[in-house]
Amino acid sequence: MTPTKHGLVWLTGTPPEDGDDLVVCIRGAFARPGHSLPFPCAAVIELPGLQAPTFPRYGIAEFAEAFDEALTTRFPGRTITLIGLSTGAVVALNMRSAQVKGVVAVEPFFSTAAIAPFARMVQGWLPTPNPEANRFAWEVFGYAAERIEDRRFSIAAAAPICAVVGDPSWAGGGLPSLTTPADIEILKAAGARILRASSGHDVPAVAPEVIVEAVRWLRRPPDIRSPPSTTLPFRSR
Repeated sequence: MTPTKHGLVWLTGTPPEDGDDLVVCIRGAFARPGHSLPFPCAAVIELPGLQAPTFPRYGIAEFAEAFDEALTTRFPGRTITLIGLSTGAVVALNMRSAQVKGVVAVEPFFSTAAIAPFARMVQGWLPTPNPEANRFAWEVFGYAAERIEDRRFSIAAAAPICAVVGDPSWAGGGLPSLTTPADIEILKAAGARILRASSGHDVPAVAPEVIVEAVRWLRRPPDIRSPPSTTLPFRSR
């Protein structure tokens, strides 16, 4: 556990002592324990409150500030490529640490009222016997059992962004893509490169190679990367 001004951050992993660049993964809000990750990560951060210690206030801004502080404490002087998954992608897109040299945002969203499949899934669980889960659902997503209050997010990160999005018409099991056309426009406005995966929302389980490609792209020198704000139809299978 790493202490921050917002609370304890659950950051696991042992990075290599040599080399500079580390890959750090921020998992999604309802990631299953032991759920496979898309890339060999030097460290993994769990969102507070569900499978990790609680915060006095749950919110994207609080998570981003706390994770920036935790990375500075744990990995001083190391450069970092972030992989954010779902809600973790929204957090990664709002981290401002100078150590972060690139963000792979997997299935981010910027309006919680606009992602109806996810809202219906979470509302079907509410209220839960766990008061922290109920508080998390309301404070982060604006979801209660019979009410939705839209939470809107933006992008504050200055690092280069490569977003990986799935298929909104996906019918292969699990949720379809939650990244809407409006979300993609927000990403493009921030200069993001967009990669499309042949998957639904759970890109790591179905098309992890697209995430690997995104990491590799961000690690290339800027002068040999393809231009930003381009959408590539990348089929995983």
